[in-house]
Order: sequence, then structure tokens, then C-alpha cells
Amino acid sequence: METLNIALPATMKEFIQAQVTLGGYSSASEYLRDLIRSDQRRKVKEALEAELLKGLHSGEAIVMIDEDWDSLKQEVAQRLISGNENGSLLAKVSNKEDLADGCLPQFHL
Repeated sequence: METLNIALPATMKEFIQAQVTLGGYSSASEYLRDLIRSDQRRKVKEALEAELLKGLHSGEAIVMIDEDWDSLKQEVAQRLISGNENGSLLAKVSNKEDLADGCLPQFHL
């Protein structure tokens, strides 16, 4: 794990120490890591919401049947395997063989 030294006003340091005590954290580092993870999740959700809104405003809805979804899943699985799009997600997939069968990994926000 890397070390990062930061300068904070006394009031912020006191706030962090209070949060450690109140939140049941073992250290200021643990509290700050949790804070950063929460911020990362928030940013991912904001980006997803922006994409969803973009999709909602992109035009008239298209009815999708099961075969359409199966085809789309297969296409995404192929992109993950080939690394053409979002290849970095592949590193998080534990069973890469499932991708070849069109099974997409579950990602949780």
C-alpha cells in the first residue's frame, strides 16, 4: 500500500478523528479510504445516470425480444474478450470461459 502525506487545517484533523471514533474505524487511514471508496461509487453512479439519461433522450424506444438481448450479450462478451471496449473490466472477471458462452459477469455499483 502506498503512503500519502497531506496537510490539513486543525479543524479538519479533529473532524477526521471524531469520525474515526464515531464511525468505528480503526484509524484515520481506514476512514479516509472508506470516504474515497464512497466518492468513487458516487461518481460511477453519476456517470451511469448520465448515460441512462442520454439513452432516454436518444430517441424513440425499440422493443427488444429475448433474441435481441442474447445477441447484445454475446457482442459485449466478445468486446470484453478482444479488449476493444472496456477491456479493463475483463481483469475483474473470475471465470473468463463464461464470456465465450455469452454469459456476462455481474458488476455491482
